[in-house]
Amino acid sequence: MSGDSDSDDCDMPSLVSNGAAAPPGAQSVVDYDEDLGEEMYVDGLSPALDLFSTKKFKTAEDCLEHCKEVHGLDLAVLKKRLSMDTFSYIRFVNYIRSESPSPGFVMSLSSAAKWGDLKYMKPVIEDDPLLMFNFEEELDPQDEDDENGFEIDISRELNDEIANPRNFHNQLSTASTSSTDSSITSNVTIGEDSVMMPLDKFNELKKQFDAMALELREKDNELSTVYEDMTKMKGVAKTLFNTSGEAEATSSKAKHKLVPVSEARTVEEDHSYFQSYAHYSIHYEMLSDSVRTSSYRDALVKNPDRLRDALVLDIGCGTGILSMFAAQAGAKAVVGVDCSDIIYQAMDIVRENKMDDKVKLVKGRLEETELPYEKYDIIVSEWMGYFLLFEGMLDSVLAARDKYLAPGGMVLPNRCTIELCAIADTERYDSLVGFWSDVYGYKMSCMRSPILEEASVEV
Repeated sequence: MSGDSDSDDCDMPSLVSNGAAAPPGAQSVVDYDEDLGEEMYVDGLSPALDLFSTKKFKTAEDCLEHCKEVHGLDLAVLKKRLSMDTFSYIRFVNYIRSESPSPGFVMSLSSAAKWGDLKYMKPVIEDDPLLMFNFEEELDPQDEDDENGFEIDISRELNDEIANPRNFHNQLSTASTSSTDSSITSNVTIGEDSVMMPLDKFNELKKQFDAMALELREKDNELSTVYEDMTKMKGVAKTLFNTSGEAEATSSKAKHKLVPVSEARTVEEDHSYFQSYAHYSIHYEMLSDSVRTSSYRDALVKNPDRLRDALVLDIGCGTGILSMFAAQAGAKAVVGVDCSDIIYQAMDIVRENKMDDKVKLVKGRLEETELPYEKYDIIVSEWMGYFLLFEGMLDSVLAARDKYLAPGGMVLPNRCTIELCAIADTERYDSLVGFWSDVYGYKMSCMRSPILEEASVEV
């Protein structure tokens, strides 16, 4: 019993690593087993095919080292510059195997967009050893001076083959022991002033050269496009950052140039204006003004001789009330135009009153909308606002008159009067303008000017 116990105690340190000293030779046995396992794993992998040629290597490390030394493809530089991870590396390998770009082109890229597509996650070569390479841990970026990788001869390998055939011959003799390379080497004859090789090899080199020449031309075209874009951007920047004097002069000229109100308004201003008429309350207010609405009705309905068989254009038709008055008076056809969304309710109103056979409603800005008829006998519009002109529609009515009114036609209304009287209302001035001198103990003088520029309306 004691003998067995002693034997077990002696064997324990060689089986359990707890910091105790191991018997001589124990560590070498473990190392030997690890090396043997690694060799068996490597021998079980397929040969690693070069990314840019038909050469094959025993391990992925040897293959990538060859890519760096011969082709100039430095994965450490690309990893740091493009922030590549393992998945990006896998797509990178499959991209090169499927698209066959040149090493110089790959090293010149400033982003990983070329292999960003998820289709490159599918291996081109089954059990590709390069895809099993430990990309995250094995590669260390080079010195800062080399990390950009732009000083690269994109025809490095091809130039070496053409300009230095003796070096190329030496590389072929020592780089690989495969039968393919041996066949190529044996078929290349190098003289003092010439190199003789099989026609298929020559055609292969010529094809590579033509491909690189095409890439260079494409790069030149890209540079030309970038240069043109930069020139345009300079012009835009010069316009944006023009001197204040020139900007003021341009602004001054624009102020003195007379243009129609409809053209002077911006798209945003028009949108805001038309949207204000999409609210139902404003139409209730206008239709409730019986004096104004009744006047329009009487002008249309009580003139059947003038309206009979006439083509009528209703500008800013709103709910369609004036269009229906015109149809009731005997008009042949009535076209109502409005850019506000209220026109959709107007269509329902027209159908509800069974006038859709005579009244046609069109949504759009009058100046930009194609109408069903070229000329109209009567143009009617409820364009008047506060102080007559506050509505801002008169310019559109005048434009419609010049473009659509038939000879001998009529615009309703066609005469208006503005009565103006100057008054001094100190109390009201102080309530609107002086208010900003003391707002809960704070001064807000900058608010005075905008208040004076806005119209103050009382009904």
